[in-house]
Amino acid sequence: MPWSVIALSQGHANRLTMIDGEAYLDYFDEKASIISPDEPMDAMVFGYPDKKVVDEPQALAISFTAGGPEPLFPHGNSSICAYFPCSFIVEKGYHYFRDLVGRWCSMVDAAHGSAGFSVLFEHGSFSGSSGGVATSPALKRFPGLDFSDPNVFQVEAARSDGLQIKSINWLTILSDKIVERLGGRQVLEAKLTSSCPVFNFNGGVIVQAGDEPQLGDNNRRIVLDDYRRVSGALKMVRFEDYKLGLIALPEPYDNMEETLSWIRRFD
Repeated sequence: MPWSVIALSQGHANRLTMIDGEAYLDYFDEKASIISPDEPMDAMVFGYPDKKVVDEPQALAISFTAGGPEPLFPHGNSSICAYFPCSFIVEKGYHYFRDLVGRWCSMVDAAHGSAGFSVLFEHGSFSGSSGGVATSPALKRFPGLDFSDPNVFQVEAARSDGLQIKSINWLTILSDKIVERLGGRQVLEAKLTSSCPVFNFNGGVIVQAGDEPQLGDNNRRIVLDDYRRVSGALKMVRFEDYKLGLIALPEPYDNMEETLSWIRRFD
């Protein structure tokens, strides 16, 4: 099924703007050129199968937020959250996907991040609404799924020094500063096996857990050994000082317990 980027979100508009070709690039270039350096900027584009817009989360969506230090985000880190259909990655190949992640990391001087299988959130809603309720069963069964909510993590991790990661996935992105905290690349690689190679990008490394992304399955006792190796090697730079938690669930669930259980799933 062909997918195309056909819509973008403009500021505070309550509906998407349809676009043709690469016109959205000009729109965002112009927007970036006129706003104040102190003003945050965000952008979202969406793709739909056969160019038919449907009212549900889409597996082709890319958003980013850029801004300087502020009370909620004292480190001034920006974020990128991108969803691609699994069929796109399989068609292009896992090496292509890893190289794409590396190119993006080099372009934006990435601090940390991850890439692999993920639950799918509607951009702008994430876990603050019903995300935790809808995704919790899948997250508990399939440890290879990421809970991709960058906004809540950034707010929670504001109490850290900005050199701690949320979790690991098939690809885990680490800046040079985080690698130094781990004792350097040689120390990191010594904790991994040949099935978990480390690749460079301009400003850091990407740690790969196995030849291809995996879901695992706790119900069927399918264990992700390579993910466990990566998680163990990076445990000391994992952020755990949550006050509210990543995953919002109703009573009788405890958000903190559910959050810590998920980020420690490979321990």
